[in-house]
Amino acid sequence: MTILQVGGQTERFAALKAGSVDGTVVIPPLSSAAQRLGYNSLINMTKLGITYPQEGVVVSRQTIASRRDMVSRFLKAYLESVKEIKTDKEFAIGVMAKHLRMDRKKDREALEDSFQEVVLDQMLKIPTVNLEAIRMGLELLGKDKPAGASNNPRDYVDASLMLELVKSGFAEQLYK
Repeated sequence: MTILQVGGQTERFAALKAGSVDGTVVIPPLSSAAQRLGYNSLINMTKLGITYPQEGVVVSRQTIASRRDMVSRFLKAYLESVKEIKTDKEFAIGVMAKHLRMDRKKDREALEDSFQEVVLDQMLKIPTVNLEAIRMGLELLGKDKPAGASNNPRDYVDASLMLELVKSGFAEQLYK
């Protein structure tokens, strides 16, 4: 088997359609577009139940200490944006179409599939730190982890600001 580096998801999908590659990794909305073109999905990573660190909001401890109010306001805005995307389908589809450079009408089915799979099914209303995912990431680093680095996932996160927003009722109030 020969593995080719052909670029990001859009370029990989184009290479698949052009017959330059026999298979590739795609995520919504291109995964559903590929299936509609007759390609078979071999694995859907989100349905395997594998805990793995994928994304997050990252800021240094120094910034949290020196600009805690600013970071808290950012998280409030983030939660408000998640609420808008989860509750306003047309807005969400418009944002996806714009940033994925897709046609809102022509690619409607793929965008709707993405809205369902990513926004409704995967996006958390209130994001939380997944300590098991961090533990998995630390395990994967193995011997490449810096000398003296902690093996405790809690040493790498500070969920206090999000917990404050939850305890204050801010997060819950968004969806009333």
